[in-house]
Amino acid sequence: MMETIKDRINLFRKYMLAKKLDAFIIPSGDPHFGEYVQDHYKSREWLSGFTGSAGTLVITIEHSALWTDSRYFVQAAEELCGTGITLMKMKVEGTPSVEEWLKGVVKDNAKVGID
Repeated sequence: MMETIKDRINLFRKYMLAKKLDAFIIPSGDPHFGEYVQDHYKSREWLSGFTGSAGTLVITIEHSALWTDSRYFVQAAEELCGTGITLMKMKVEGTPSVEEWLKGVVKDNAKVGID
């Protein structure tokens, strides 16, 4: 599974390069803000392998990270192990927000896509 996740992210990065995107944000929800997300809207799960119901995946050309809350710290650590995706523990001191992290890893005026 880990190689599959790495392959998916690398393929997604090729898409990002083709679209001239510096970063891409993939949240957990669907466009209807439904409580139960249908499978075809589970882009974050498909790309990262993280199956928890709450999390935000951010992919740049060189980095990838996933933010989730304390309910999923153990699960996320296990499911992200070996994928190259950094686990970001929300509301833990020293953990940057998505915005703070992006400011540190992409250039000013970066193009950021969102799902």
